[in-house]
Amino acid sequence: MTPQSSGCLLGWLANVLRGEPSRDTSAQSSLPYDRMQYLLSIGERSFYNVLAVCLPEGYTIMAKVRLADLLYVRKDTSRRMHFQNRINGKHIDFVICTADKLQPLLAIELDDASHAQLKRVQRDIFVDDALAAAALPIWRVKARRAYNTRDLAIELARHLPSIG
Repeated sequence: MTPQSSGCLLGWLANVLRGEPSRDTSAQSSLPYDRMQYLLSIGERSFYNVLAVCLPEGYTIMAKVRLADLLYVRKDTSRRMHFQNRINGKHIDFVICTADKLQPLLAIELDDASHAQLKRVQRDIFVDDALAAAALPIWRVKARRAYNTRDLAIELARHLPSIG
């Protein structure tokens, strides 16, 4: 055990012996959060599983990546916070990265019926434009009940830039 970890353990033990609740216990009772049962929907998980089979060696998949973790607003930008706020609450369904450095190479959006709604269309146009400005390609895949591994692998190869 490191000195830091033993200090945490001793502090916790002291609180327990004094009858004081731990921070985690009080936080559990006072905050209105529950854990999500699944990170991905059934449709997203189905696509993820096929995508994982199709992915060549040297790449990895990240799921539900915040747009603000993929892009940044240049420091010299006027109205910088305006542009930052436009990306803060959005995420990309999947991002293909290099396995070694986790460099983002391809954003993938799984488009279901909700993407036909006007607000969603406007959001998608903005996301596409923001990714294009940052030179990060996006591949929009129509959501399906099932995916053909061979067809998906061919399409993925067309969209995925080579490592190097």
